[in-house]
Amino acid sequence: MEKVLSICIPTYNREKFLRNSLETLYRQFDDKNRKYVEILVSNNCSTDGTHELVQEYISRGMEITYLKNDENLGADGNFLQCIYKAKGKYVLLLGDDDLLLPGAVSTLIDILQEDNYGVVYISYVGYNQKDISAPCYADIDMDRALCNDINEFLQRTTVYITFMSGNIFNKTLLPKFSAEKYKKTYLLQVPFFLHAAANSKKNLYLQEKFLAIGGDSGNNGGYGLYTVFGINFFTILNEFKMYGVRDETIKIVANHTLIYWFPDTIIAVRDRDTFIHEKADKLEEYHGNNWRYKYIVKPINNLPYSIAKVYFFVYRCLRKIAVVFGVNTL
Repeated sequence: MEKVLSICIPTYNREKFLRNSLETLYRQFDDKNRKYVEILVSNNCSTDGTHELVQEYISRGMEITYLKNDENLGADGNFLQCIYKAKGKYVLLLGDDDLLLPGAVSTLIDILQEDNYGVVYISYVGYNQKDISAPCYADIDMDRALCNDINEFLQRTTVYITFMSGNIFNKTLLPKFSAEKYKKTYLLQVPFFLHAAANSKKNLYLQEKFLAIGGDSGNNGGYGLYTVFGINFFTILNEFKMYGVRDETIKIVANHTLIYWFPDTIIAVRDRDTFIHEKADKLEEYHGNNWRYKYIVKPINNLPYSIAKVYFFVYRCLRKIAVVFGVNTL
């Protein structure tokens, strides 16, 4: 029987977090889920106890497609291996420190079997809230979740189309394309999501919480935020104009990223050494004429940190007031 969903977990030296993820999946695996779901773990030549951990769950009866790399393929290589080896119609690349909440797997199987979707976006809570009671999935409004084309879908997901664990894509809708060019962009997954969304008239944006994310968020980084999300991301979006992405959509995504994502993220990670420190001037190429960049992102990045926090606090209050009064800042 064809698997409906492949939950693929690329992992490297994060035994502690992988255990939490596998345990959460193990508790959800009844006969129905075994029939329709593939669990794939790709161990990228870990030197900790990852191999023994996977074997432990296999010995407990958990059906796992286990790939153990003899050499480290790099993060991009490991992601690609997961995608190419997955047997399911739909693929979820699940971060090894992210968890699918209780009941999520069965609910997703029911949804994915209803129609031929391109991409299904699933929402999340922070990892420190993972012990919340099981979400209620009984009243999901599918009409509200439905996006009829890639533009409607992108205007709702905005920058979160980059979120690996949050986008389930239909592998059968992918055209032949070279993923190699996207290596080292830190966004290798995005073209897969965009191709699947572009090739379907039905994509879903689910507001219900299916994930707890960021168990090892302190270890994130190794790249520059402005290069990845200000340049690489919008370079990819512009390439997809030939597949129907409109300039208006790219503008909405850019404005949302500058108003919400960049300010919040900059304050959260500005003094974290795991990210490459960059000047906000990196954003000039795509966003130099945008007032949101000049008066929001640039000051929060350039001001001394103590002053930037005050600036951000005032800005966030103004942002909330704009929402209350229905001011459209996009």
